[in-house]
Amino acid sequence: MFRAADSSGLPGISRLWQEAFGDSPDCVSEFFAAFPGCRSYVSEESGEITAMVHALPQILRADADLPAAYIYAVATLKSHRGRGLCRNLMAFAEADLKQRGFRCAVLTPGEPGLFRFYEALCYEAVFTRYRTAWDGRGTPVSPLEYAQLREAWLPGPHMVYDAATLAYAQRVYTLEFYKTPTGCCAAGPDYTAEVLPEDLSGRTFAMIKWLGPAQQIQNAYLGFALE
Repeated sequence: MFRAADSSGLPGISRLWQEAFGDSPDCVSEFFAAFPGCRSYVSEESGEITAMVHALPQILRADADLPAAYIYAVATLKSHRGRGLCRNLMAFAEADLKQRGFRCAVLTPGEPGLFRFYEALCYEAVFTRYRTAWDGRGTPVSPLEYAQLREAWLPGPHMVYDAATLAYAQRVYTLEFYKTPTGCCAAGPDYTAEVLPEDLSGRTFAMIKWLGPAQQIQNAYLGFALE
């Protein structure tokens, strides 16, 4: 059975999340606390959650602002893989998101081989980026200030990150945000998440599926993802 999960499904979601991604229960709880608008979809058998998909409301800024769902933490129990659960649950989630007015679904494949899997589900690779090494120069700014700087450096089609999303990334990935001499940057002690405008263009990074009439975009920018 496929359904949208409510709070009663959180224990099962947390168990599957831990098996699939190794995150602690506290990390899972923090995610849902940070994104109260997240909509979770699950496959359930005999009261056990066997697969899950999560959709975070976002904005894709192109010729207009389009309601987008960022698809995150897609997983199937190891004991139930190979049955097509993920494929069918994705279709169920996309149908519900379309009914709710979302224009597109966006996701970042966790590994190169998954691009082919999602292509079979009609996702297109339209988001690109470089991974520029930060030179360490910059002045710290708040998540809200960074959100504003980021918008100033993204003239083309891109995903909008609000202050709440950036604050979550700051906590989870130990990021700090900077205004740099040439733009802006998000970086941690051992991880450069984004350097703008240097990261614009580059290699394929993320994918989109239109849930209604398609819009032609290319070289769109997602930026660092919840990976």
